[in-house]
Amino acid sequence: MTIILSFHYLELVFSITETIDLVSPLVANHHKIVGYISHCLGEQLGLTTEERIELEIAGSLHDIGGLTLLERLIPTEFEYKDCDFHAEKGYLLLNRFKPFSRIAKIIRYHHNNWLNGKCLGINNQKIPFGSHVLNLADRISILIKPEDKYILNGIDKIRETIGKRKGDIFHPLIVDAFMELSKKDSFWLGMQYIDTPEFIMCIDNSDLLSLDDENFEDFIKLMSSLVDYKSRFTASHSASVAACSEIIAQYVGFSANDIKTIKYSGYIHDLGKLAIPTEILEKTDALSKREFDLIRTHAYHTNRVLSKVGGFGTIRIWGSLHHEKLNGSGYPFGLKDEEIPMGARIIAVADIFTAIREKRPYRDPMTKRETINILVAMAENFEIDRVLVEVVTKNFDELEVARDKAHLSTQYEYERFTNELEDNSCLIQRFA
Repeated sequence: MTIILSFHYLELVFSITETIDLVSPLVANHHKIVGYISHCLGEQLGLTTEERIELEIAGSLHDIGGLTLLERLIPTEFEYKDCDFHAEKGYLLLNRFKPFSRIAKIIRYHHNNWLNGKCLGINNQKIPFGSHVLNLADRISILIKPEDKYILNGIDKIRETIGKRKGDIFHPLIVDAFMELSKKDSFWLGMQYIDTPEFIMCIDNSDLLSLDDENFEDFIKLMSSLVDYKSRFTASHSASVAACSEIIAQYVGFSANDIKTIKYSGYIHDLGKLAIPTEILEKTDALSKREFDLIRTHAYHTNRVLSKVGGFGTIRIWGSLHHEKLNGSGYPFGLKDEEIPMGARIIAVADIFTAIREKRPYRDPMTKRETINILVAMAENFEIDRVLVEVVTKNFDELEVARDKAHLSTQYEYERFTNELEDNSCLIQRFA
């Protein structure tokens, strides 16, 4: 298979962290702090550089399974038990992408207690040592209150709280390491000034992660599932837009590489909707102006969270500009005419076509005639590209077959994901 892109590993981590932080700005810094604490504990424990890097990355991604606001906020309680199984959900999501498989296993058990050495994973699996480090780092972070301006004032209480749970909840060796580490003011003050993750300093800048077509597509699908899996109604939307965009791009003469790029753009175009509450996405009544204004922010967020990944330039631009209009009435940048690249125009038409033909909480799918009438009217109003609408009209049935195939395939994957989560959750309860 052909290598298409090379990334710094940390760029991929950052892109995911930025994406999941969209769910709630209230806990946006939590990932960074847990990653920092995990790295410091690993250093105190004498772990290898590779192990410390893995720990910090796991800390940076540990709540990836919290796809809704409630799933992000509930774990901020110290005595929290993983009743929503977001740790298992995070494992299932990350394990799909091979370069993150080891990280996924650490995250899977980061809410499992030590139980005086009697802790076991699913089917009596041994829980990775890194999971116990992450568990303690996560709970330390929870004990640090944002309103505590002077972090050193709360050290004694945190040490006491952790010490009381040595053995039953936390691994004794890791607690001992924390007790030594926590004597240093620099450890605590470092949490208030996290600019660059520690693991970046441990990675040679020449150490690139090269991804072939299949692995890169797996990563893109991982990113899209973070938003699509928020709701059953949106579980197949991104894949359907990607499939329709591919076909339209073929008809307008895109090259093979650009067709791949348009597909990837389709997968990530709605990434910013992670910032939109699920109740708004699933609302059956008309949206209020405030709710619609909130919806409008998602394209901006898609652009923002991907802007730090160098290799995502074209994918990001084509995906994030799908709500721009040729007459300048679109969002978030108010572009018009030739300012909107053809790739973004294709995503826009594919997105409208797909949305109209999908069942939504507030309506059934529209008919072929209704769909064409809406697209033609938008083209006549100079909102979307007239040539692309003609392509859709002439090849409607082919697009519909592709959309339906993508829908069924992704719905199958979503059902398999939820069934596996449910089955594993039952096992987790049994072995807890």
